[in-house]
Amino acid sequence: MKYAILVSSVLLLLCISIKTSRADALPAEARKPLHTAQQYIQKERYNEAAAVLEDYLATAADPAPPEAYLLLGGAYSHAEKTTQALEICKKGLRNFPENAMLHHNAGIAAYSLKRYAEAALHLEKSCTLQKKPQAALLLQTGYAYYQAEHYKDAARVLQLLLDRYTPHQKQWVSLAVHAHLNRVLKNSHPCSWT
Repeated sequence: MKYAILVSSVLLLLCISIKTSRADALPAEARKPLHTAQQYIQKERYNEAAAVLEDYLATAADPAPPEAYLLLGGAYSHAEKTTQALEICKKGLRNFPENAMLHHNAGIAAYSLKRYAEAALHLEKSCTLQKKPQAALLLQTGYAYYQAEHYKDAARVLQLLLDRYTPHQKQWVSLAVHAHLNRVLKNSHPCSWT
């Protein structure tokens, strides 16, 4: 039995802005292109933002700051270039494997492409890198595992959600129950009547 849940209610948005406090820590050569790209993104001119960031990444000292990959992934995503968004996040992760937001955005892009197992792995890594992941991120991670038919992992993540956050939402409990039931059904063996 497949469990249907309104995905838009749990699908987290890609992060596409740089915090002011972090902007001062960026290398000097990165500040102008990243600021310009962020201005284009705020004006919903995503292709122009992507062009600025692509030019910057082509000439930047390696590794470019993670914000460049985050902004470019966000620009691609909003320009409906989800495959490119996923690829740029994964490229950023090669340089910054412990960046929670790059894992988060890679997970959301993979989820949008219906690559649920890959999405779940990135989303769970984002959860583990955060001090206290939001309930919505845990729910999305559990749902991605569920969609990938990895019911044991879905049940584990959803149990963590239920243990950490109260009051419980009806949707959380329902998905957790379905994950546990499907885990049991997947591991059970049919009886032989011969």
